Amino acid sequence: MMSRRHSFLRSRAAVSLLLPLLLLLLGLGSRPNCLRVSAVEIDSDASQRAAAADDDDDDDDDAPSDDDAIVGDSTGGSGEGGEEEEEEEECGCYSPPPGSTTTTKGGARLAYLITAHNARTIDDASYLFRAIRYPSTIIIVHIDNRTDEGVYLNSTLRREIESCPCGSDVHVDRLFEPEWGEWSMNDPTHWAMDVLVSHPRFRDKWDVFLNLSGDTMPVLTPDVLSELFDPDGGPLAGSNYVTSSNCETGFVPTSVWQFPEKWHKRVHYVHSPDGDYVGDTIIEHVDLDGVARNTTMTTHFGSQWMALTADFVRYLVSELRREESLASMYRDDTIELARLMTDETYIATMLMNVRPYNDTLPELLPGGNLASLPSMYAMRYERMDEHYPTAFGLVPVQQRYDVPNASLCDKPRPWGPYFLGVYDLANIRRSGALFVRKVSVHLDPNIVHMLPVRSHDDLPDIQWPDEVKISEKVDWGMLRAQAREKAKAKEARRAKMKLEKEEEDQGEEEEGEEGDDELDPEVDDDEVEPEPEEK
Repeated sequence: MMSRRHSFLRSRAAVSLLLPLLLLLLGLGSRPNCLRVSAVEIDSDASQRAAAADDDDDDDDDAPSDDDAIVGDSTGGSGEGGEEEEEEEECGCYSPPPGSTTTTKGGARLAYLITAHNARTIDDASYLFRAIRYPSTIIIVHIDNRTDEGVYLNSTLRREIESCPCGSDVHVDRLFEPEWGEWSMNDPTHWAMDVLVSHPRFRDKWDVFLNLSGDTMPVLTPDVLSELFDPDGGPLAGSNYVTSSNCETGFVPTSVWQFPEKWHKRVHYVHSPDGDYVGDTIIEHVDLDGVARNTTMTTHFGSQWMALTADFVRYLVSELRREESLASMYRDDTIELARLMTDETYIATMLMNVRPYNDTLPELLPGGNLASLPSMYAMRYERMDEHYPTAFGLVPVQQRYDVPNASLCDKPRPWGPYFLGVYDLANIRRSGALFVRKVSVHLDPNIVHMLPVRSHDDLPDIQWPDEVKISEKVDWGMLRAQAREKAKAKEARRAKMKLEKEEEDQGEEEEGEEGDDELDPEVDDDEVEPEPEEK
């Protein structure tokens, strides 16, 4: 029955579990003075684990201990009150203003995953970290394993994490090498969810999971975000958010059947790699009662970046531990069929096809905004797929930021996501989004330094002009060098002209002397006739 399960997947899962253990036995499992591979990696790879405990008691046996700290980890806020106040003053830790209704004691406990893949995103992540660090907040940071560990160890982000956690509990690791378009893009997210669910340091100490790229910034301050997700009456509590502003079906993920028949996303997901039409995927699996079932999975597109309830995260983690579960078999099917963009489809599709979680989408008003928070039209504001008209006929008309060749920022792919700047503030304000992506101090630092704010009304209404063209950046060093070269060339021309003039004058003078000699020839005195005598 389990024809969709391949032996190579089980072998890969076994290797992923045994190889780190073998390295530890050989004394190679840790690297001094760097991000070491801890027991968290061995026990918490949710996307590849073959089996695990069936209940919390078994989880306690397998979960890594709190001693498995990783270089850069920090559990701030454990000192006395005076020490905390001193840290807040020195580090610039955020505190709600006097008279604010928000406090550091109430609200939702937020758990973040920050992913960074190169030196630029690690640098930008330091600004993101400063904006979300807050008491009762968990922050997990994953650094792409292809990035030299020295980049992080010498970064501002590491110094901020170790010196100024501001009451947040921070964990840093460097495990995976996500490849764009492949299943590996999911690895950091599933790993972080597993760590949050299974590790005693974090288990049951958070309410909402949010994954962010290093070049993201929150629009609102951490106390306001916590209040919005507050399980005790917050307007965003209890719902799962798996889309961003570029999703044309709003907060509801887009069914693959809503795209036009020839649209690339639809074609890719309803055909086999050989081009044969297959329609919706039918997954053979075994439910929790041991009953074999066939479930039709209609693919839905959402976003790689999500805000998920703890209940839904626990479901995904526990089901991915069962080899024959719907979650595991659907994952294996996407790998077998080489589906692209699974970081945008896997969790959104699970959410839309599994009860009772398909009832945890937010309730919407006719305009697509939230019924519980009418000012909000998107969880994240980002710009993508503006290189041609969209599947639903939207024709993008606004300009967007380009990346200079000398910038540390990577050139966006034609379809995005594109970098944002201050000209996008009006759209961000109207969207009511809680996060923006992509932003960078290496492109437009103004928007990074402006965020976060306590209310969208605090954002200036700056929008793109009908058309704007910015002049090239003035390189005064180059201009001075050009001026010096020009002056040298001018002086050389003058010297040449002077020399030519002198040579010309000298030639004329010599010619004049020769002419005088011809007019006054030498005469013999004996041949000169005497003058006549005067009578």
